[in-house]
Amino acid sequence: MAAVQAEDEITLIYEINHLSFTYPQANRSVLNDVSLTLAEGAILSILGPNGAGKSTLLNCMAGLLTPAYGEIKLYGKDLSTMTFREIAQVVGYVQQIHSPAYGYSVLHFVTMGRAPRIPMFGRPGEADKKAAWDALETLGITHLAHKPYTEISGGEMQKAVIARAMVQEPRVILFDEPTAHLDSGNQIRVLNIIRDMAERGYSVVMTTHNPDHALLLGGEVAILGRDGRLQIGPCSEIITEELLLEIYNTRLCLIPVPEVSRVACIPPRLNQGDQRTRGRMNVLRLVKPSPMSRSIRPADYE
Repeated sequence: MAAVQAEDEITLIYEINHLSFTYPQANRSVLNDVSLTLAEGAILSILGPNGAGKSTLLNCMAGLLTPAYGEIKLYGKDLSTMTFREIAQVVGYVQQIHSPAYGYSVLHFVTMGRAPRIPMFGRPGEADKKAAWDALETLGITHLAHKPYTEISGGEMQKAVIARAMVQEPRVILFDEPTAHLDSGNQIRVLNIIRDMAERGYSVVMTTHNPDHALLLGGEVAILGRDGRLQIGPCSEIITEELLLEIYNTRLCLIPVPEVSRVACIPPRLNQGDQRTRGRMNVLRLVKPSPMSRSIRPADYE
């Protein structure tokens, strides 16, 4: 008799076990014994200092890098045995940097995301074009459809890249610092898009340098330390002032803000959260100016 799946049984998209990765000629492991699981519909934000390996982890999850040790399973299948086409039918990847090489229209650029769904040597059909248009509508950028992708703003470009990932019809989308280089308004718009996608059933993995963005999204948080090790848990339990101090070597405060019904992560006043910075500034105050130094007057620029 076949087993019946319980209604509340969790379906895992990713199972990562004891993953390690070292770049050639590097003297340390970037990822060190990393293990995590990602369920359908889950949100996972990855925090960590510069160089900890956040982008490297996403590249391994997307099949772009091969780990030195450990395994990655995608819906129970060993990722290393899957083709890029098979991976792209499950995983969408919005990378941190995307340099356009040609001035395709935004609609054409987004339609390229249908490639994993189009037969080899095939061409996009009406259904593919409709999927691309629907993605533009979802992100509110149909007015950009016929503009060259190379001539739109950074925020608009980020939305177009997200739209292209959506039309792949993946089950999970990896976002590598999706708010980098965006102004405050576009950062919040992109976070709202990510939250909406999770509510539509997508699983989301996002790297970020901003703990407040992880607090806004909720879900689970993974902390990737300088030693390449990962700790993971619910956002409300993992993000503490003590842990943030350990990660970033500066004080960050978690403050309840009743007006917006949430806890916000904010720094203290400048030079009050970092003892080492204050120490360096005190040393600088004791250094006398060199006899050769002089103040710069407006006339020096004339």
